[in-house]
Amino acid sequence: MQSTDCSVVAEDYVRAAEVARRMPVTSALPLASQSRYLVDVAHAQLRLGHTKAAESALLTMEWAAPAWVAHHRLLRLLVGELMTRGRPSARLRDLAGRLSAASAPRPS
Repeated sequence: MQSTDCSVVAEDYVRAAEVARRMPVTSALPLASQSRYLVDVAHAQLRLGHTKAAESALLTMEWAAPAWVAHHRLLRLLVGELMTRGRPSARLRDLAGRLSAASAPRPS
């Protein structure tokens, strides 16, 4: 997980994707770490032009940790970028809508 993060920070997206493929699916990471890891994977996949893989990672992250979605600025940026590429899936449009609702000011 840390190797994936370091590779993303270094903008070595090929290495980030390679390292992520070797990550055990059943790792016992804390939920916050899992969600950050999935956002890193999505970031690498998007930079490599793998929009479906990026979307899948983001949707998996939301499914696994819905309460964390509102706290991930990078997730919001990646969803916004995915929305501008091609024709977004219904699931991605729904996620974008939930993110917009989560960031909308609350009535006082």
